[in-house]
Amino acid sequence: MEVAQNLPGMALVRDSKLGDDSPVLGLSPAQFAAFTASVKDGRYDG
Repeated sequence: MEVAQNLPGMALVRDSKLGDDSPVLGLSPAQFAAFTASVKDGRYDG
């Protein structure tokens, strides 16, 4: 997973294994923080 955080107010996430063909998911900083917290807590296994 790659995360670009160089745009104010947005975290852009993509699957680095897919390279340039990967879709990009745009998240707010709060959404990204909630996602990473859920991964750390083991609530996401996908």
